[in-house]
Amino acid sequence: MNTSTNRCEICKKKVGLLGFICKCEKGWFCREHRYPESHGCTYDYKEEGREMITLKNPVVKGGEAQGQMLTTLLSDLILANAGCP
Repeated sequence: MNTSTNRCEICKKKVGLLGFICKCEKGWFCREHRYPESHGCTYDYKEEGREMITLKNPVVKGGEAQGQMLTTLLSDLILANAGCP
């Protein structure tokens, strides 16, 4: 019966169910070597963060958004006052 065990790529310690897989895809790491600095990680976390911020925060031009809001408010005000003498 040959079962593969998960071992830390740096110290070769058995990690079992508590092992960590890094995004650099170098394999499994123990709790001491899970951090990018401790195992020589090549994954660019800063670039991933920049892309995530860019996707979640679209650019909104102030003039266009304010103009649309003002138009909506004015039309609502006109409709509300249409029934008043």
